[in-house]
Amino acid sequence: MRVYELVLVLRPVEEKERKKAVDTMKSLLPDVKFLSEKEWGSKALKYKIKKELTGFYYDFAFETE
Repeated sequence: MRVYELVLVLRPVEEKERKKAVDTMKSLLPDVKFLSEKEWGSKALKYKIKKELTGFYYDFAFETE
């Protein structure tokens, strides 16, 4: 098994919508064992992405074949 890391950047939205997006991402990876999930919070982006200046960051570590 190999360990991978994923950083997910979401546009700044309500907590309920962020949780739904994270759950959707997890459902797309069915054969994965999540080792850690860290919420980094809102941070400034280096440049605009679709008119957004900030993003909400999550860090995931997971194990899979």
